[in-house]
Amino acid sequence: MLTVSDAKNVINSGRLNSEIAIKLNCAIHAVENGVPRAHILDGSVKHSVLLELFTVYGVGTAIVSDNKELYNHEKEYRK
Repeated sequence: MLTVSDAKNVINSGRLNSEIAIKLNCAIHAVENGVPRAHILDGSVKHSVLLELFTVYGVGTAIVSDNKELYNHEKEYRK
């Protein structure tokens, strides 16, 4: 999970390939325009949407607002 600020820092670091940077920018745009959270998933992973939504840690990357209240398991993960 990344906050919008974290995601922007990753993009600005130059460590991402252009394909991933585009996906991350789209997720940032969505969150900055009212979507509570955006998830980036690997479509080649079988059942990735279900695994992301219904398991504690998921299999993708969630992008959340900088001021979004985190779920309890996310607070533990971010320590």
